[in-house]
Amino acid sequence: MKKWCTGTASRCSRSEDHVNEVIELAKKAKAASHALSTASSKSKDAALCRMADALERNTDKILAENERDMAAARERKISSAMMDRLLLTDSRVKAMADGLREVATLRDPVGEVIRGWRRPNGLVITQVRTTLGVIGMVYEARPNVTVDAAGLCLKAGSSALMRGGSEAIHSNVILARILSDAAGGAGMPDGCIQLVESTERRAVLEMLKLNEYIDLVIPRGGSGLIQTVVENSTIPVIKHFRGLTHTYVDKSADIEMATRIVNNAKTQRASTCNALETLNAGVTTVRDAGGTPQGFKMAIERGLIPGPRMRIAVSILSQSGGHGDSMMPSGVRARVPWGPEFPNNIVDGPDEVRRATRELLRAGADFIKLCSTGGVLSPADEPGHSQFTPAEIDV
Repeated sequence: MKKWCTGTASRCSRSEDHVNEVIELAKKAKAASHALSTASSKSKDAALCRMADALERNTDKILAENERDMAAARERKISSAMMDRLLLTDSRVKAMADGLREVATLRDPVGEVIRGWRRPNGLVITQVRTTLGVIGMVYEARPNVTVDAAGLCLKAGSSALMRGGSEAIHSNVILARILSDAAGGAGMPDGCIQLVESTERRAVLEMLKLNEYIDLVIPRGGSGLIQTVVENSTIPVIKHFRGLTHTYVDKSADIEMATRIVNNAKTQRASTCNALETLNAGVTTVRDAGGTPQGFKMAIERGLIPGPRMRIAVSILSQSGGHGDSMMPSGVRARVPWGPEFPNNIVDGPDEVRRATRELLRAGADFIKLCSTGGVLSPADEPGHSQFTPAEIDV
């Protein structure tokens, strides 16, 4: 504790006050999360709409507080891009309100059954979406994140404890108060939407240690913020990092339309983090109908090698002497034998087709490819020859 008390006694006292404030907010958020977790979809949606109305009704107050942040930013001579991220206007306040109304139209995730199964002993097991509890949001200059975070957390039945950047402190405070009052007026529990108003760094560090009350931390901002949160949090963190936003233009696309889309993505509001970074003209997804093992697909997914998204069949199912059988009349295979990652693909009869299908799925197949007619791969059939019987295909 002494390392924080290197200044005057009054400074140390103020710092302690900020720490205590964060702890009390977290306790209050935790208590609110219990009641919010059982709130009905109808009541949450009504609260979101009431919050949207409150934003529009208080636009003048919001813009006045935002101007205080803008004036301070001008004095510090921050970049024009950062100024744009900080700025609120009538249209941007309306967009925030409309965003809350859109969230209200979404399906309530709480209580949704994802999957279920019955065990041989009759026990029924289901996987059900539930609330997270208290979500701590740590973010930088954009004040609209305050509205986004509060709305999404409420829809998901979780309390929001937010800490925005000092650049937007006045904007964030007025937004959080309006949202909290509106939610409370709609019957939501007191403390479900709160903002840490301290701009001291220690307030963030203390917040990241409150795993007794906060269940998840989500940072939103630059790499420095993300690194600070990850290195100091004792709470699970969901983070993003340096993202690339792609626009894919296929050769069959309407070029005039594509040009308008790309121009809008890159220049409409270049300060936002979703501005277009890379324009790719090429293949983004591949379906391989036989010959690619699961390990290759996994290497791409884990970033070990570059490549497109893949949908694989692993092996082609064929009958003996059919299109997928490379055995020559001499008894020598025309190709190098497949490795252990490729199940046997030569099958005859429904039972063998069923067995091979199961083995392919176990080996990572996304779909099953079979040769229903002959081809040019083996010497024993012709492209027009039928191969698998209807009974084999039905498997």
